[in-house]
Amino acid sequence: MSSRCWCGPITPLAARSELTFADIVNEKLIGSHRNSAVSHILERQARALGKTLNVGLRVSSFVSMAELVAQQLGIAVLPVNEVASSTLHSGVRVIPLAEPWAKRELLVGVRDYGQASPSVKTLIGSLLPTEQAAGSDKTDAGWAG
Repeated sequence: MSSRCWCGPITPLAARSELTFADIVNEKLIGSHRNSAVSHILERQARALGKTLNVGLRVSSFVSMAELVAQQLGIAVLPVNEVASSTLHSGVRVIPLAEPWAKRELLVGVRDYGQASPSVKTLIGSLLPTEQAAGSDKTDAGWAG
Protein backbone atom coordinates (compact mmCIF):
# COMPACT_ATOMS: atom_id res chain seq x y z
CA MET A 1 0.00 0.00 0.00
CA SER A 2 1.33 3.43 -0.87
CA SER A 3 0.59 6.74 0.75
CA ARG A 4 -0.36 9.45 -1.68
CA CYS A 5 -0.87 13.17 -1.46
CA TRP A 6 -4.40 14.29 -2.19
CA CYS A 7 -4.73 17.91 -3.25
CA GLY A 8 -7.24 20.19 -4.88
CA PRO A 9 -7.01 20.98 -8.59
CA ILE A 10 -6.03 24.64 -8.15
CA THR A 11 -3.05 24.14 -5.84
CA PRO A 12 0.44 24.42 -7.35
CA LEU A 13 1.01 20.81 -6.28
CA ALA A 14 -1.73 19.58 -8.60
CA ALA A 15 0.47 19.89 -11.68
CA ARG A 16 3.11 17.55 -10.28
CA SER A 17 3.33 13.87 -11.18
CA GLU A 18 5.23 12.97 -8.01
CA LEU A 19 5.98 14.69 -4.70
CA THR A 20 8.40 14.37 -1.83
CA PHE A 21 7.51 15.07 1.76
CA ALA A 22 9.69 18.19 1.63
CA ASP A 23 7.37 19.47 -1.13
CA ILE A 24 4.31 19.27 1.10
CA VAL A 25 5.51 19.64 4.70
CA ASN A 26 4.64 23.36 4.83
CA GLU A 27 1.17 22.96 3.29
CA LYS A 28 -2.03 23.14 5.33
CA LEU A 29 -2.78 19.53 6.16
CA ILE A 30 -6.05 17.77 6.78
CA GLY A 31 -4.95 15.10 9.19
CA SER A 32 -6.33 11.98 10.73
CA HIS A 33 -6.71 11.65 14.49
CA ARG A 34 -3.56 12.23 16.56
CA ASN A 35 -3.00 8.59 17.49
CA SER A 36 -3.29 7.16 13.98
CA ALA A 37 -0.34 5.48 12.32
CA VAL A 38 -0.48 8.04 9.51
CA SER A 39 -0.26 10.95 11.97
CA HIS A 40 2.72 9.40 13.74
CA ILE A 41 4.54 8.75 10.47
CA LEU A 42 3.96 12.29 9.17
CA GLU A 43 4.99 13.91 12.45
CA ARG A 44 8.18 11.83 12.56
CA GLN A 45 9.02 12.79 8.97
CA ALA A 46 8.38 16.47 9.68
CA ARG A 47 10.70 16.35 12.71
CA ALA A 48 13.39 14.72 10.56
CA LEU A 49 13.19 17.81 8.32
CA GLY A 50 13.24 20.15 11.33
CA LYS A 51 9.62 21.15 10.69
CA THR A 52 6.26 21.02 12.44
CA LEU A 53 3.16 19.91 10.59
CA ASN A 54 0.62 22.60 9.78
CA VAL A 55 -2.53 20.63 10.61
CA GLY A 56 -5.61 22.73 9.95
CA LEU A 57 -8.20 20.05 10.64
CA ARG A 58 -8.23 16.54 12.08
CA VAL A 59 -10.95 14.10 11.12
CA SER A 60 -11.62 10.47 11.89
CA SER A 61 -12.06 8.95 8.44
CA PHE A 62 -10.21 8.88 5.16
CA VAL A 63 -13.44 9.61 3.30
CA SER A 64 -13.88 12.81 5.35
CA MET A 65 -10.29 13.79 4.63
CA ALA A 66 -10.83 13.32 0.89
CA GLU A 67 -14.07 15.33 0.96
CA LEU A 68 -12.35 18.23 2.75
CA VAL A 69 -9.57 18.17 0.15
CA ALA A 70 -12.24 18.36 -2.54
CA GLN A 71 -13.53 21.51 -0.83
CA GLN A 72 -10.02 23.05 -1.09
CA LEU A 73 -9.53 23.15 2.70
CA GLY A 74 -6.04 21.66 2.55
CA ILE A 75 -4.11 18.63 1.39
CA ALA A 76 -4.07 15.14 2.86
CA VAL A 77 -1.74 12.18 2.90
CA LEU A 78 -3.78 9.03 2.62
CA PRO A 79 -2.54 5.46 2.63
CA VAL A 80 -5.08 4.41 0.06
CA ASN A 81 -5.37 4.58 -3.70
CA GLU A 82 -9.05 5.28 -3.87
CA VAL A 83 -11.49 6.62 -1.31
CA ALA A 84 -14.59 7.66 -3.17
CA SER A 85 -15.09 8.06 -6.88
CA SER A 86 -17.29 11.11 -6.23
CA THR A 87 -14.31 12.83 -4.64
CA LEU A 88 -12.13 12.07 -7.64
CA HIS A 89 -14.79 13.53 -9.94
CA SER A 90 -14.45 16.79 -8.02
CA GLY A 91 -11.00 17.33 -9.55
CA VAL A 92 -8.97 16.10 -6.59
CA ARG A 93 -5.49 15.04 -7.66
CA VAL A 94 -3.92 11.93 -6.14
CA ILE A 95 -0.15 12.19 -6.41
CA PRO A 96 2.36 9.52 -5.39
CA LEU A 97 4.85 10.34 -2.67
CA ALA A 98 8.40 9.43 -3.68
CA GLU A 99 9.46 8.42 -0.19
CA PRO A 100 10.57 5.00 1.06
CA TRP A 101 8.31 5.30 4.13
CA ALA A 102 5.27 5.95 1.91
CA LYS A 103 5.20 2.31 0.80
CA ARG A 104 4.05 -0.14 3.44
CA GLU A 105 3.23 -3.80 3.35
CA LEU A 106 0.10 -4.72 5.24
CA LEU A 107 -0.65 -8.27 6.30
CA VAL A 108 -3.98 -9.85 7.14
CA GLY A 109 -4.08 -13.28 8.72
CA VAL A 110 -6.94 -15.76 8.70
CA ARG A 111 -6.88 -19.36 9.87
CA ASP A 112 -8.59 -20.76 6.81
CA TYR A 113 -9.55 -18.51 3.92
CA GLY A 114 -12.03 -21.09 2.66
CA GLN A 115 -13.93 -20.86 5.96
CA ALA A 116 -13.78 -17.06 6.20
CA SER A 117 -17.03 -15.09 6.16
CA PRO A 118 -18.06 -13.23 2.99
CA SER A 119 -17.27 -9.90 4.65
CA VAL A 120 -13.71 -11.05 5.49
CA LYS A 121 -13.26 -12.25 1.90
CA THR A 122 -14.54 -8.91 0.62
CA LEU A 123 -12.09 -7.06 2.88
CA ILE A 124 -9.19 -9.22 1.71
CA GLY A 125 -10.22 -8.77 -1.92
CA SER A 126 -10.30 -5.00 -1.50
CA LEU A 127 -6.76 -5.03 -0.11
CA LEU A 128 -5.27 -7.10 -2.92
CA PRO A 129 -3.86 -5.40 -6.02
CA THR A 130 -6.62 -5.15 -8.63
CA GLU A 131 -5.10 -7.68 -11.02
CA GLN A 132 -4.59 -10.22 -8.22
CA ALA A 133 -8.07 -9.77 -6.75
CA ALA A 134 -9.73 -10.10 -10.16
CA GLY A 135 -8.27 -13.55 -10.77
CA SER A 136 -8.62 -14.71 -7.21
CA ASP A 137 -11.48 -17.08 -6.64
CA LYS A 138 -9.12 -19.68 -5.26
CA THR A 139 -9.18 -20.62 -1.62
CA ASP A 140 -5.89 -18.93 -0.85
CA ALA A 141 -6.76 -15.61 -2.58
CA GLY A 142 -3.09 -14.93 -2.99
CA TRP A 143 -2.37 -15.45 0.70
CA ALA A 144 -0.08 -18.00 2.28
CA GLY A 145 -2.12 -20.74 3.87
